[in-house]
Amino acid sequence: MFKLKFKQKMKPNFLLCLTLRRKPAPDIYLHALNVAKVDKNEAVIFEDAPNGVESGLNAGIDVVLVPDQVMPSEKMIKKVTVVKSLADAVPLFE
Repeated sequence: MFKLKFKQKMKPNFLLCLTLRRKPAPDIYLHALNVAKVDKNEAVIFEDAPNGVESGLNAGIDVVLVPDQVMPSEKMIKKVTVVKSLADAVPLFE
């Protein structure tokens, strides 16, 4: 388990990025890090789908899985933090 702390409030500055490759390629997350000028060790991704989880892992970023309808494989689940809801993720940031 890991503990995360915000150094500053996040301000969304883009909603959609066009990349050459879709998830599970890491492009979208690597682009977001670049735009936000954030190191991957200071970031966390919230995902609800196996392709998104794989994309985050491929980018080398910590992933919090909030399962939706399709659960990733047990092998993938062992590499991420799993919470039942976003509310259950709050203690990760305290």
